[in-house]
Amino acid sequence: MAEFVFTSPGVKFRERDLSFVTRNVGVTTLGVVGETLRGPAFEPVYVQDQTQFAQRFGAQSIQRFPVNGQLEYQLPYVANAYLNESNQMWVTRVLGLSGYDAGNEWAVTLSAGVDPDTIGVNGTPTVQASVPFSGGSYLGVSIYATGQTGVSFSGFTKGAYPSTTFAGISYAFTAMTYNGGTGVGTVYQVTSVLSGTSYAEYENMVLAVIRSRGYVLDHINLPSTTVFDAKQLTITSNSTNIGIGDMFAQFTLTATNTGLTPTLTVSGSTELYTVSLNPDASSFMPNVLGVGAKDKKTKIWVQATYPQLIKKIDAEGYGYAINTRLIKCSTNLYTNYKTQFKTPETPWIVSQLMGNKVNRLFKFVSISDGDAANQEIKISLININPITMEFDVIVRAFYDTDAQPNILETYSKVNLIKGTNNYIGQAIGTTDGEYSIKSKYLMVEMADDDHQDSWPAGFEGLMFNDYAIAATGDVVAGIAPAIFYKTSYTTTERVARVYLGVSMSAYDAPGVVGDGLNQNFFNFDGYNNSSPQSSGFSKT
Repeated sequence: MAEFVFTSPGVKFRERDLSFVTRNVGVTTLGVVGETLRGPAFEPVYVQDQTQFAQRFGAQSIQRFPVNGQLEYQLPYVANAYLNESNQMWVTRVLGLSGYDAGNEWAVTLSAGVDPDTIGVNGTPTVQASVPFSGGSYLGVSIYATGQTGVSFSGFTKGAYPSTTFAGISYAFTAMTYNGGTGVGTVYQVTSVLSGTSYAEYENMVLAVIRSRGYVLDHINLPSTTVFDAKQLTITSNSTNIGIGDMFAQFTLTATNTGLTPTLTVSGSTELYTVSLNPDASSFMPNVLGVGAKDKKTKIWVQATYPQLIKKIDAEGYGYAINTRLIKCSTNLYTNYKTQFKTPETPWIVSQLMGNKVNRLFKFVSISDGDAANQEIKISLININPITMEFDVIVRAFYDTDAQPNILETYSKVNLIKGTNNYIGQAIGTTDGEYSIKSKYLMVEMADDDHQDSWPAGFEGLMFNDYAIAATGDVVAGIAPAIFYKTSYTTTERVARVYLGVSMSAYDAPGVVGDGLNQNFFNFDGYNNSSPQSSGFSKT
């Protein structure tokens, strides 16, 4: 037992054993539960500073509830204030009451252009001799001398929706006589009626998805509350007819308010909006209608659109116009969003060609949960060495560019050989708990079979909504938006700054430089186990 010790007159001290309480002296640990922008849900995570908190759960957000103006995400403010004073905090993210009866969805679809491989002469060409002309030109082609030949084509026009056929007239002529002084003469003419059909892989492709905002309370706390719930949505031409070959022309969306409870007072049963699918115009649909259920006061909003896809389709000549009929999606697949939260994951990464097939190797699973995690990170596999069967895994910020990647984590020279120090499961961590998770962002799910003689050479397709008649409940079918892959390098590209597969440059087209991969491709949109997959990517 410690006793008083006298070291000099008037000075004494006593020794005390405080080892059993030292961890509590001057240290406070706080536990917080609430909503954050992202992060793992319903599990406590230890955080020691503001940087760690931002990396795992996101930054502070000024997003507010529209009714009362209160901050929607208050926890980050509490956390950052506390972490100014301490370095011990447990954070448990919960997911808010975001599930809802979504109501109907409407899809704007593409009227595809004529496929050159299907063009042919319809019937027997007709011949006319000595057809007069004047003004020094015939059918827009200037005539300079007798014997000159020319061709004039009227252009293809498409039949009324839902037709997939095109018709056009071609005139091939030879000047029989020409008087340059008076500009008159005659031609020998062969008239051919041409026909063709549209690109089957693009016809009725979904280019945008629209929803009603539901019951919008325009006058809160007033005796007569205005309620608008779009039950019908139609598309009509505006200043330019959207059915004659201009997929960027403006059109009008008419939202009709029907089927409301009789006791509610309805103010204005119809709303009209002038919009377009021109990504560079102020009339672009998201600019007018908004892209969130709470971001504007319009009665309808754009849940998804694909500007890079739209630009590429137009530049490559795959598009003709916008269909004058919307696809109405009214089944439970599209209207019920009251589902349990899910964790984002990549498609299965597959091997090089093994005989006549490829094998599943692994896939990455996000540590963060919920839809917000779909725009947090992306993963690239680089420096693949088929000889040593090693490769690098880099975790990138979702909104970086291929030319200037923002790399968050790197795992170098990993392999698929279990038991080695660089085994990918051991380097990153696995979903089954066999290897502890070392990444801040992801974990690996390994295939059941052992593929030590393989390396990653591609991936399976991405999930998309099903726009078949049985899935939507409409009487016409649509197809999911196309996702393009980068399959090869050009002679001028720097390989270190260009990625194959899901790549920004995959959306390059004549006169168009791909400037990003649309995040809407990856948002949760009611997918279920029967949802179709896009085509995959393989480079062996």
